[in-house]
Amino acid sequence: MSKPYVILNILCGGQGARIGGNKPLYPYKSTPLIEHSIAILTPQCDEIILSINDKQNPIIPILQKYDLNMVFDEFQNLGPMSGILAGMKYSLEKMAMKKRDIIYLSAPCDMPLLPNNYVKRLINYDSETATFYSGQRDYPLCAKFPLTYISVLENRLKLSDKGLGAYWFLNEISAKPVKIENEGDFMNINSPIIT
Repeated sequence: MSKPYVILNILCGGQGARIGGNKPLYPYKSTPLIEHSIAILTPQCDEIILSINDKQNPIIPILQKYDLNMVFDEFQNLGPMSGILAGMKYSLEKMAMKKRDIIYLSAPCDMPLLPNNYVKRLINYDSETATFYSGQRDYPLCAKFPLTYISVLENRLKLSDKGLGAYWFLNEISAKPVKIENEGDFMNINSPIIT
C-alpha cells in the first residue's frame, strides 16, 4: 500500500483588520508571514495549498508568485471553516486523481514559528481521527481534518449565517488534542509588531 499523500492548507483568507489588512503579506522579520509558513511547512508535506476567502481578493496576484494551488471559500463571510472545507474538497479531488489516501491538515498564515515536526505530530493518530494542537490554549486551526467529515462540515456551514467555530466543530467530531512541546512555536501575529 502506498504512503498517504499529505496536503497542508495555509489559511490566508482572514480580514487582518488588526494589522491593517492583507495578513499573509504582513512583514515579520522583514519577510511576509506567508513566506515563513511556506518555508517551514513545505518540507513536511507533499503539497501546500493556499486558502483565500474570495476570488476577487486583491492579494491573489501577489500570492501567485509562490506557484501554489489556491482554493476559495464556497460560503462567503463564514470564517475559516469555509477555507477548511474548500481545502477538503480539493483534497478529495486530488485523492481521486492520485488514487492514494490523502491526509489533510491546516495551519493559519499568521504563525511564522511553527515547529519542524508540526505535520508529523498531527498525523500520529490513525487517518480517521481528527487532531488539533493544544497547550496553554487550543489551536483549532492547527489541525488534521479527515476527509470523511466533508459532508458534516458542509451541512453545518449551510445552516450557519454567522460562521462556525473551529473548536466547536472539532469537538463535534471528537478530535484529539496533541500537546504542544513549546508554546513559543505557536505565536501568532494578530496585531502590528512594535520595533
